[in-house]
Amino acid sequence: AAASQGLARWATRLSPWAVLHLIMPLASGSPTHGAEVLAAAFGLGPQSNFLERAGWIGIVPLALAALAAVRRRREPAVLFLAGLALFGLAAALGAPPLAWVWKVLPGFSAVNPTRLLLVFAFASSVLAGLAADEEAGPGFLLAAGSVLLTALIACAWRYAQAWEGLTAMERGFAVGQCAAALGEGGIALALLSRAPWRRWAPPAAALFLLRAGWGLNPSAVGATLYPRTPGLARLAYEQGEGRVFALG
Repeated sequence: AAASQGLARWATRLSPWAVLHLIMPLASGSPTHGAEVLAAAFGLGPQSNFLERAGWIGIVPLALAALAAVRRRREPAVLFLAGLALFGLAAALGAPPLAWVWKVLPGFSAVNPTRLLLVFAFASSVLAGLAADEEAGPGFLLAAGSVLLTALIACAWRYAQAWEGLTAMERGFAVGQCAAALGEGGIALALLSRAPWRRWAPPAAALFLLRAGWGLNPSAVGATLYPRTPGLARLAYEQGEGRVFALG
């Protein structure tokens, strides 16, 4: 605990640009894709933990969560969940006065508040389920489309700032992320526009989550992890009751 306090984890926060990850989860890359230049463009350092800032629940569930917060805003449960989601997001971004609260509360100064993004993901996911049968009107669809377009423009602007430092492959990756967000956002708006189409929301959300997580946990050839050496071959041949203690 003392070591954690020395690291001042209570002051850890995500860059405001990280909010774009709620719509474009791989905008700044991932452990298997992207580059440090992309991460720097979104205010993320080399020590940024992808799993701790990946609060993406899917663009379809996110749209449904917003719909629930708008259409059922008078219900106490919805108000609570919406407040909980906003709290988790604000805590991860270090919105004042939360950073000061973490510092003075006993035991909280050693906590990394960016992990509270999990609270946002949980509350938003529950809200999405509450809007499964809600009808989205033209006003909501227009507002949701405007948010999507604004996020795409902001992300494209950040890419433009870092464009000169990107390789051809990294530029292709950046363009692909914008195209994926545009396509997935269009599908999400279409699913919200008609209630009969809502039954396709779960498979669409699962497909988008699979796309975002593809390759996140890379595989390796078994021979790389478990090489065959003379020493290991001898141990496998001379199996016994004892244990082997390796030095060096």
